[in-house]
Amino acid sequence: MGRSGRSGLWLAYGYLHRLTVRASYRGLELGTKMISFAESYLLSKGKQGFRLDCVSHLPTLNQFYQRQGFLFVAKQDMGGRFVNLYEKRFM
Repeated sequence: MGRSGRSGLWLAYGYLHRLTVRASYRGLELGTKMISFAESYLLSKGKQGFRLDCVSHLPTLNQFYQRQGFLFVAKQDMGGRFVNLYEKRFM
């Protein structure tokens, strides 16, 4: 079943794709601020939560998302590249 068959599920959440902070700006909490801004936006749109996937081989990146309140849901094989799926529910 494709995305169209699960439209209610897909539309209920916001999805983060490729959040990056340039190395020279790291340590300024910009990633945290961008996630906070996105969460406020998603809440204003009545979304149930926030989802993302993150490469599983970078523990520091995974820990960052966990510190932001995202909970590990599952590990998924994306054709030889493993990602961890995370979710943060608002309601």
